[in-house]
Amino acid sequence: MTELRLTGSSPMDNLLREALLVLEKKGADYTQGNVDRLANFREVAKATGTTMEQVWEGSEPINSRLVDIINYTLLFGLMVEEKKRK
Repeated sequence: MTELRLTGSSPMDNLLREALLVLEKKGADYTQGNVDRLANFREVAKATGTTMEQVWEGSEPINSRLVDIINYTLLFGLMVEEKKRK
C-alpha cells in the first residue's frame, strides 16, 4: 500500500490528517481494547456465518462504498469549512 503524505493545507488535506489522528488516538475505543482493529468484524462474521467484508459492505461492492464514504465525507468537510468562513 502506498504511504499517504498530506503536505498541503487545503480543507481536504486537513480533514484527512485529522481523521488519521483520530483513528490512531481512538483505536482502543474502536476495538474495545483489542489490538486487532478488525476484532468486531471478525466476531460478527463468525456469529453470522459470513465474512468480515460481507459484514461491512452489506449489498454494495466494497470499492464503491469506500469511494462514496470518502467523497461524501470530504464534501461535507468542505460544507463545514464554507460555513465557518461566512
